[in-house]
Amino acid sequence: MLKKNGLLENTIVVIATDHGSGYSVSRFDRGFQYDEYTKQVFMVHLPEELKAKLNAPGGHRSTYVSSINISPTLLDLAGFSPVKQFKGKSFMPVIKSLYKMPSWDDRLWCLGRKTVSLVAPDLMKYIVNGTDTKRYIAREYDFFGDGKEVPYEMLFDLRKDPEEKNNLIHSDPESLKRMREIFFKSDIHHPEKILISFASGNNTKKRIEVKVRSLSPIIRAELYDEKMNILKTLESGGKNESYSFHVEGKPVILVLEQENDRSPFEAVLYSDGKKINSNSVYGTSVDLNILKNPVKMSTLKEFRALAVKKPAVLSGWKGVKGNEISVRVARVDLHRWIDMNSFDKTKISASMRETLKSWGYIQ
Repeated sequence: MLKKNGLLENTIVVIATDHGSGYSVSRFDRGFQYDEYTKQVFMVHLPEELKAKLNAPGGHRSTYVSSINISPTLLDLAGFSPVKQFKGKSFMPVIKSLYKMPSWDDRLWCLGRKTVSLVAPDLMKYIVNGTDTKRYIAREYDFFGDGKEVPYEMLFDLRKDPEEKNNLIHSDPESLKRMREIFFKSDIHHPEKILISFASGNNTKKRIEVKVRSLSPIIRAELYDEKMNILKTLESGGKNESYSFHVEGKPVILVLEQENDRSPFEAVLYSDGKKINSNSVYGTSVDLNILKNPVKMSTLKEFRALAVKKPAVLSGWKGVKGNEISVRVARVDLHRWIDMNSFDKTKISASMRETLKSWGYIQ
């Protein structure tokens, strides 16, 4: 159609897939971080005049590039200056065939719902499968046959082992240590929500007040019931917010989103006008009483320690027996949130926008 309407030679065309296509049945549903899944089909058509101006020959490039670089590259090709908010960098030298190294990026990341992979410039590849990926089973056949659980960690040398058949986690400790350090220092993650759950131990009505201070605006605030049905949308938009509601009989969850989900956050919790005792505040996936009141989060360890797979109420949490009021603080990433909750599927919400950013679809 572009050619028919005389627009092809005035148009840059990018063809890219969401992911690759697995060709080995034995890898089916194994976490989708093998190269056959994570390597995209990627093609760029440039007008002949622009190709000549850039001295950019056609043909295949063997250098790895990340999809986060597409937007900066399109701006560069169109003659615009870089946009400071964009992640990534223009891979114009790759298009010009001037760059011959294996990878254009110093880190190549791929985030799945429950798995993450990292490729370093020397093409060492590190895969982390989350604790909820036990269902990913390697089978000889599609839906039946002998199976085995996929390891939580995998390490491959893509130069020597491009089909990723030899897991090096037990045979190359130095590379494993290096890749682990990169992984834990990088803080690559899907944006997260803050969930503060409240339960009344004696089923009496409690008036809850939460005073929030954040270095980043609260862009969304909502109340949910124990089945994660939305009860009420609350005021949001500021860095200092105060929320009041009642808890009686069944748990109530205050769900908050920050514009920057790694900004320091503090919440002071009150029940019937009195500050809730720190002994009643729990966190982490195993409900440890390590939090204080105010609840504070600022370091990477604090953020990560509170990350859970799903809200505690969906596992039957109703507070701690004997506590007049119980509080559980957690963080749930948007991938899991969207998986379990249909609310974000009905419109392009703040959550969905952030998730699309994390997928690289929008900047």
